Amino acid sequence: MTHDDIVTYLRKKYCPKAILLHGSRARGDAFDQSDYDLALIVENPDQVRPEHYQGQALDTSGISSTEPILKSGQTPIWPCLVLYDDGDGLGKRLTKQTEDAFKQGPVALTKEEFENRRNFSKRLIQRIQGRGQDPMIRFYYMGDFYPRILRYWCELNRRWTLSAHLLLPLIAAEDPMFYQDLQDLWMEDYQKSALKIHQHLFENDQ
Repeated sequence: MTHDDIVTYLRKKYCPKAILLHGSRARGDAFDQSDYDLALIVENPDQVRPEHYQGQALDTSGISSTEPILKSGQTPIWPCLVLYDDGDGLGKRLTKQTEDAFKQGPVALTKEEFENRRNFSKRLIQRIQGRGQDPMIRFYYMGDFYPRILRYWCELNRRWTLSAHLLLPLIAAEDPMFYQDLQDLWMEDYQKSALKIHQHLFENDQ
């Protein structure tokens, strides 16, 4: 299936003003069964839904023409490619604004935001220390703790959040001690490693 096939199908179904490709297909690191992450500028964004087309997953979402940038949560989605644009050039303008926002980087956490994250992390650590001996409980807590601390690391280092397969090599290169603590989470004494991670993020001078 080609990009032209996707564009033809989505234009017929949604009549979008622009179709933008992002994610692994835009970065160039997709595997064979990777989905197509697509943002459609449309009048009724809520009507756009993910679907399958010709055996491929189209992770389609709608975005209003009034949105200043394309983002996931607070993170600008970049890189982003314009597959289709109407005469107004909305897609081109949106991708340029998104690129500019991405390159500026995130703002630093406020003191209140930092304290909120530290306090929440403390509560998680208390639960892990108090009830985490059971392997099944361990994985329950890790399902919250692990992705959260990756996001916290990004925020404290003023990095945009990334997919784990992109973020972990970055952490390994820039913060090898933290990366080692992440690896130790999967060892037997994970409670000690979880505490070290909390201290690394929040108890050092910020």
